[in-house]
Amino acid sequence: MTYSSDDILPPFEALQAALAAARTGSFTAAAEELEVTHATISRRVELAEKWFQCALFDRHARGVTVTATGQIALVKVAHAFDQLKQARQLRPGGQTLPVVKLATTASFARFWLIPRLIELEGSPQDLRIELVTSALNASLSSGEVDLAIRYGRGQWNDGDEEPLFDESLCPVASPDVISMNEQPLSLIQNTALLHTGDTTLWRAWMSHHGKRLTSRPADRVLGDYAQAIEAARSGLGIALWNPAIHSLEAFNGQLVALDALNCPSPLRFFLLSKPGPAHTPPMRVRSRLRRLLNLSQETKTTAN
Repeated sequence: MTYSSDDILPPFEALQAALAAARTGSFTAAAEELEVTHATISRRVELAEKWFQCALFDRHARGVTVTATGQIALVKVAHAFDQLKQARQLRPGGQTLPVVKLATTASFARFWLIPRLIELEGSPQDLRIELVTSALNASLSSGEVDLAIRYGRGQWNDGDEEPLFDESLCPVASPDVISMNEQPLSLIQNTALLHTGDTTLWRAWMSHHGKRLTSRPADRVLGDYAQAIEAARSGLGIALWNPAIHSLEAFNGQLVALDALNCPSPLRFFLLSKPGPAHTPPMRVRSRLRRLLNLSQETKTTAN
């Protein structure tokens, strides 16, 4: 018996370990999450790689990174796990509740999507939305998800694309940082900048204001937008807030926006969908999402 045989599935624990390592970025963190030893994770990942007949990870001193081939394989594994979970989602009386798989970023899910999830699922609830928030783009064309909300410049060639918001970038920081007796632009040039993975947004913001982005030792790179916003609230520097996806009211005055320094964003959120009849669950979610966006835009127009 070999794990590479087409008729033999790899051990469930091996796939679980590979997904945990991809999610956490290290065998050590995966071991802590699954409450096993580092050696166990390493052994299980090797079993998964033996079955796939390819390296799923590049190992290095600080952890692991998923290989290009590993990304394709593990997205499909995550999809298969989700299908197993969906098999348990039944209405009372045994009637299956339609499930719409929607992929998006963790930050967008937290700030915009989850607060509106009940409305998107219908009242009374006529479908269930399963969120996929992996850093890897789940594919619509292969059927891994039904809808996707992605952040970037578009042109993914993975379904119909439509921009969701007119987006902007606004510097925000804690009141302690803002209270320094400096002009806003000088404050930003002399304060740690909080980046979300790369320098794209701050570079665009600086260019809009006639400045050039320079790297400083105090700057920080955070894992995602939500982490950058939280770091700004904690007084660690200045982040770029996207007013289109959430307000600052929930922060109870712990974040202050420099509204005068607002500028357009070079990146946008896009809704990706596959063509289909209007009555299907994915298209119903798409229609409801559009309605919520229109209501949100009308509310902002009335407020202004």
